[in-house]
Amino acid sequence: SGNLNSEGYTSLLEILLENTGVRRDIRILDDKGKNSWKVESRSIELEGKKIVYIVNLNNEKKRFNLKAKRPITQIIDLINGKKIENGFDLIPQSPMLLEIDLQ
Repeated sequence: SGNLNSEGYTSLLEILLENTGVRRDIRILDDKGKNSWKVESRSIELEGKKIVYIVNLNNEKKRFNLKAKRPITQIIDLINGKKIENGFDLIPQSPMLLEIDLQ
């Protein structure tokens, strides 16, 4: 059959993005290390640091982990100014704005 499940679509999207040269330096993963569903995120580089916003579009609180091509040395929540650890909870419809230092 020609139907794809969510993992099939994810694999296909990964190939398409790679083939078109789309860079994804910061990845948002679920607590099992898999791609997160219903999560909006964007990142830019500013003065050598990554600035990332994340919004959880799920109906419940979720735990997320950031994955980068280089080791993450520090994550700062720019909304409250506090340092956070990788592996954080995000409530529904509540944005996070993060500054990420990479090694």
